[in-house]
Amino acid sequence: MKILFIITSLGSGGAERVMSLLSNQFIKENEVFILTLSKDKIFYQIDENVQIKQLDLYKHTNSIIDKFTNNFKRVSIIKKEIKKTNPDIVISFMTQTNIISIIASKLANKSIIVSERINYDFLKSKTWILLRKFIYRYTNGLVVQSEYDKKRYNFVEKVKVIYNPLTITNIISKRENIILAVGRLDYQKGFDRLIQIYSKLKTDYKLIIVGEGNERINLENQIKQLNLENKVFLVGRKSKIEEYYSKAKIFTLSSRMEGFPNVLAEAMGYGCACIAFDCLTGPSDIIKNNYNGYLIENNNLIEYQEKLQLLIDNEEKREIFSKNGLEIREKLDITKITNEWFNFIKEI
Repeated sequence: MKILFIITSLGSGGAERVMSLLSNQFIKENEVFILTLSKDKIFYQIDENVQIKQLDLYKHTNSIIDKFTNNFKRVSIIKKEIKKTNPDIVISFMTQTNIISIIASKLANKSIIVSERINYDFLKSKTWILLRKFIYRYTNGLVVQSEYDKKRYNFVEKVKVIYNPLTITNIISKRENIILAVGRLDYQKGFDRLIQIYSKLKTDYKLIIVGEGNERINLENQIKQLNLENKVFLVGRKSKIEEYYSKAKIFTLSSRMEGFPNVLAEAMGYGCACIAFDCLTGPSDIIKNNYNGYLIENNNLIEYQEKLQLLIDNEEKREIFSKNGLEIREKLDITKITNEWFNFIKEI
């Protein structure tokens, strides 16, 4: 089978990671192509047999007319690339790229599956919300991250919930007094409230936040204001994130909103004791409260602080969460998830 993936970029995000993993699996028995709409640097390792073409289709503009013109050009170029590749199926990730790809695929007379990586309510632009509701009706299939989202997309004929795959590299490493958080430095990820919570803890644990984004300056200022420069560290993007998972005793997810939080699943798979806010979708699919982690009512900072302090102080509780959390390796096994995708492709 010939499969064409379309995505905005192959940067360091969760959607990019999943597409990279799926491509590396599919290439074993299929032809795989990836088309990116930008020329951003490729972050994840992709099998050399996967054929990648990076376009340069993103130009910043504030003019409504220019935006319309640019999107029309994108559709036209992507349609030509689809016809040139002539795939059996097109698979697109992320809302705006999905909408453009659906139009281009239909014009090229090709079947398409689109995948949403964030929950339904995350999209705020009224224009894109209307376009999603209208254009998504023409996709051949939709993959979402939760049952909540599946119900919201009742205007799409075929919707399937497929979780993100998990790959674990076994690393022998001594656990250190580290509280770890991973993600874009973005308001959505809630690192501001995590730092606020951390400032009230009684601990010698360091808080390490891995990731980069537009909230860096605000977070740095918050760290300075709370006199935490020697305890909280923003270390930027890291390609070998498994080294951090393997060292940290505790992993924290502070997001205000999620789709399916890859980093939480990864941390659990590496044996970290986990705690997360029960934001609208994602954490509750991964954490069974008080069995393999703590699931805290969203925005209840006091309870989060209390449970995080308990995890710091109680080694036995950390070990229980760590042991039970390893079960996620089987639930999100890469072969299992790839088979779910491939069965849905064959169905389409």
